[in-house]
Formats: sequence, C-alpha cells, structure tokens
Amino acid sequence: MIKFENQRAFEKHLHSLRSVETVFVVLAQDDKERQDLAFKIKSVVLEKAPHFGVSCFTCIRDSIATILEAYQSMSLFANHQIIEICDIHLLPDRDFTLLKNQIQKSCHDTVTLLLGKKNIPSLKGMSNEVILLDLLNEKPWDHKKRVAQLLVEYIKKTDKNIEPQALDQLIEFIGIDYAALLQQVESLICLTGERKMIGLDDLKSLTVMRKKQKTWQLAEYVTWGEGGSVPQDELTDSEFLSLLIQVRFRLSMAIKLKEGIHPGELSPSLIQKYLSYSERLHKGYFQKAFVIVYDIERLSRIGQFSISFLFDMLYVKLHDLREVYTCQTVQVPNPA
Repeated sequence: MIKFENQRAFEKHLHSLRSVETVFVVLAQDDKERQDLAFKIKSVVLEKAPHFGVSCFTCIRDSIATILEAYQSMSLFANHQIIEICDIHLLPDRDFTLLKNQIQKSCHDTVTLLLGKKNIPSLKGMSNEVILLDLLNEKPWDHKKRVAQLLVEYIKKTDKNIEPQALDQLIEFIGIDYAALLQQVESLICLTGERKMIGLDDLKSLTVMRKKQKTWQLAEYVTWGEGGSVPQDELTDSEFLSLLIQVRFRLSMAIKLKEGIHPGELSPSLIQKYLSYSERLHKGYFQKAFVIVYDIERLSRIGQFSISFLFDMLYVKLHDLREVYTCQTVQVPNPA
C-alpha cells in the first residue's frame, strides 16, 4: 500500500502511473472534494486506457450483492471497468471482507475506487496495488491552503486569475467549505465577463457577500474599535449570533498572536492586519473580552433581552475595556 496525506503528491504519483489496474482509496470529510478527486482519478485512468466502462455505487443505496455482481459482469463495449464505491465507511465489516476478496479475484481487469469520510478496515495484504489518499487528519491551516490552491487552479482553467486579497476575503466570509466557495467562484467568473482578473471590488457583486459583509464589518469595529463600521439598521437574531462568533474568532486569534503562536487559520495578510490592531491592546483585553462575549451569547439564548439591548451592552463593555487595556495606559501589577 502507498499512502499519501498530501493531495498534490498524490496527483503527481497518479499521473506517473504506468499501470492503472489498482485500488484507489480517497478519505476526506468534504463530499465535493471527494467527488472532484474521484473525477480526476477516473480521468487519468480513461486517458491512459480509454476502453474502460464505469459503474458507480453507494453503500447507502446499493446492497453488497449488487456491488459484487458488478465485478462479475463486463460491458460488451469495454475490456476493463472502473467500479466506484461511495460512502465505503458505511459498509459493515463482514461486507467489506467480501468486497476485499472480490477485488483480489478481479485484479487484472478492474480499477476499484473507494470513497469515504471516515477510516475503513485495512486493505493491507492484498495482492492488488493500493494507493491511499488520507486527508482526514489534515491540519486546518493545511486544509485552508489546499482549498485556496484548488480554487486558484479552477479559476486558471477559465483563463482568469484572482487577487490574493480577494481570495483571502472570500474564504474568510464563506469559511472553508469547498462546495460553497466553488459556487461563489463560478459566479465571479461569470460576473467579471471578459476581464482576466477577479479583484476585491468584484466580491461586492455576490449576494452572499452583501449579506455577510454587514456582520463582518461590524465584528471588526466591535473587536478592535476600528477597521469596520457600525450598523445602519437593527440586527436580526441570526446576524447577532453570527456577529458574536466572528468577534470571538478575532479575540482567539489575537490571544494566539500575543502568545507568539502562528495562527494557521489566517492568511499572511490577515495576520499582519490583526497584528497591527492587537499590538495596541494588552493581552488582558482579549482574555476579558472573550468572557464578556460568552456571557452576552448566553443572555441572547435566554431570550429575555432585545438584540438591540444586547448589542449596546456588547459594544459599550468592549469599548470601556479597551480604554483600560490599551498598551499605553494598562498598569501591570508589580510581582513584588
């Protein structure tokens, strides 16, 4: 078995294969990422040996008997076949053993592609060559970097490019959700028309960005006292909870920076921005602010106070806290 924990290394090895009659295993949490990787594998197999039939199954819908039957039947128009089995982590151990035995019997004419989002029983000891891409233990910052690279590659296929700052902000607004990000990238490709470069201003054309920008800009202002804007109208319940999440995220990143920890969740440009904001405030501000945000979120879930009142409480408490904990005025107790 050859195991990869890096997608780029896996794809490089995939393209270098002389024989594609093997077993490919892809383990990743994101459904869209698994689908895209499966498409890439099938594309390479069909490119190297075009006379392949393709059969797709899922362990949620198809029985083990149906899957095993596919190994024993061959299309009249193909000499070989690709059998793709999704949600392999849901296959019971007994059925997995049956599948493993069947794969070994069909090693000369079949490519097996197993896709799952959890660990599966071992394939060691099989006579077939097994190539495993395991992304389940990928670090958050590595995942973010990989998704960003996938988006850049997708955009370049359309003969366009995207400014790094625009990509950073898109990921910050949407989160590391490859399917959701890809959907917004496709919209940007259409919205920019003949232009080759996607920039920050283009993000304003996205409906999802306009909806999220309100709480994003407000979170900047509430957390740091600068860099954002105050709301022009009252927040909804969901917008207020989103605001609290975003403020809490910024506070936790600032604490890491104050402790000398490199936050892998942030792009280099955001690290520089957060550093410039956080260096003006003592670490105590971020620690105490974190508790304030938690307390206000707890009050919001009780439902006894209006969102307007809770926002004013949040804003005033953090504003007053910054007055005390600015690096120029904070009094650090003497250890003696």
